[in-house]
Amino acid sequence: MANDTDIFFGPLENLRDLVAASTAFRTLVGAEDAAAAKGSIYIPGLAAGVAAARPFAVVDQGEEWNRDAGGRAGGSLFLLFEIDVSAAQDDDTPTQMEAAHRAFMVAVGTILDQMIDASVADTAGALLHLRTKSPCYSLLDGPNRTDKADRASAGDFYQAVFQVYWGIGA
Repeated sequence: MANDTDIFFGPLENLRDLVAASTAFRTLVGAEDAAAAKGSIYIPGLAAGVAAARPFAVVDQGEEWNRDAGGRAGGSLFLLFEIDVSAAQDDDTPTQMEAAHRAFMVAVGTILDQMIDASVADTAGALLHLRTKSPCYSLLDGPNRTDKADRASAGDFYQAVFQVYWGIGA
């Protein structure tokens, strides 16, 4: 539920709710509902064994926090996705590399589209309201695939980090 009185932690929890509202994310993590999906959306502090947790998302405080004279809050949050490369796409042939990259981009793009749709449709204020003015999110890093030399220890996965803009101007 949206929490305008807690400008620091409330938006993180609200972004978790928004990601969990995505049916694409729920399907990706094998969750039956949004509550179960939140078990795969972390706030910083992921312990060892991250590879076993994939796929997952991480939400964190962004670079922008503000409140206007009318008391409306806004800012930015970071949103990271990590998704394992499927066994069918784990070799480094050009065709498989392209397929793995495309699969990651389609999965994350669908989740982001569903987040925007849910934010716009949420007139009750139960979810984080993304800014509808450009941009509502921007890609900060990625998509990046694990370096081949690190795959044995870290796993073979893609990762991307976005900055999500919310609140004032929504």
